[in-house]
Amino acid sequence: MGKPYFDDIEIDLILFTDKLGIDVAKKTHREEYTTARYAVFLLLNMSYRPCQIARLFNYNNATVHYGINQMKDKLLINDQLAVEAWGKIKDIEV
Repeated sequence: MGKPYFDDIEIDLILFTDKLGIDVAKKTHREEYTTARYAVFLLLNMSYRPCQIARLFNYNNATVHYGINQMKDKLLINDQLAVEAWGKIKDIEV
């Protein structure tokens, strides 16, 4: 059947930290951190709802939506940080 619609996500963020080399849970506005975090938001959004992702990171829905949209935009223009981050995690199954 699929994953529960509103249940919390049970994923260890260390998996992403190890792949990206950046602590994606660290609350900072430095570009390398936000880009990595947005890449994780986009990947998780393929299997989970933004509200679930928001709870996992302790953010609000608007922040997750913003991050997903920013990552999509950065990938469209081939932003170097975004392309590198996405390349490292895109094949992780969530």
